[in-house]
Amino acid sequence: MGIDRDPVGEDRAAFERLTTAYETLNPKGPKTSLFVAYVRTGQIYSQTCAEERCTMEEMAAPEQACLIDHMNECSYVALRFRDEEFCLLRSPQD
Repeated sequence: MGIDRDPVGEDRAAFERLTTAYETLNPKGPKTSLFVAYVRTGQIYSQTCAEERCTMEEMAAPEQACLIDHMNECSYVALRFRDEEFCLLRSPQD
């Protein structure tokens, strides 16, 4: 499992595609959740953890599901923890 903060490089369209796909989910609630996207399409894979702290298996689950479907170009895009959202992407420079 690895978090690549720059999976889209300078591709603003890819950055917008990933952030829009995440925002469409509109996740709510206090549970810890992880979100992975297939970079080419913005398809989101998610995992909500049973406890506040995720197990390694729970943390790896969305990335593994994405890799099973696509074999490549899967990136963590967001994390929800204690009702707060954290973006894991770096915005392309304008």
